[in-house]
Amino acid sequence: MNEADVDHFDDDFEDEERLMQADRPSVMHRTRHFRQRKRRKGCGASRHGHQQMLCPTRSSHHYDVCITSEQLCDDISDCPGGEDENPSNCLFYKSIKEQLKHIYNTVLLLADHAAGQNSHREL
Repeated sequence: MNEADVDHFDDDFEDEERLMQADRPSVMHRTRHFRQRKRRKGCGASRHGHQQMLCPTRSSHHYDVCITSEQLCDDISDCPGGEDENPSNCLFYKSIKEQLKHIYNTVLLLADHAAGQNSHREL
């Protein structure tokens, strides 16, 4: 093998190496992809069957975070940005939750009265 053959072999090797690197996503591409993951459209049920909702912010690793309604306004930040404990939102959430509970109990009382029963379950 002469010097020209060695140079030609080195050139072929470098070309092949460049092609292999072109097929592999760059670190920059992977980082960009990592930060631009598609958002979920919603959250399914938890392991315990509770319906979940999507937090507005993502985790530090850019994953979507889902919480249950029990985790809303419980004085523990479950969403990465703490939105589930926002005082303004919790003021409305807690008052609406209490009003809905009152309406539910009133409807049960009316239904029991209409059916002639006196047993109902309050929330």
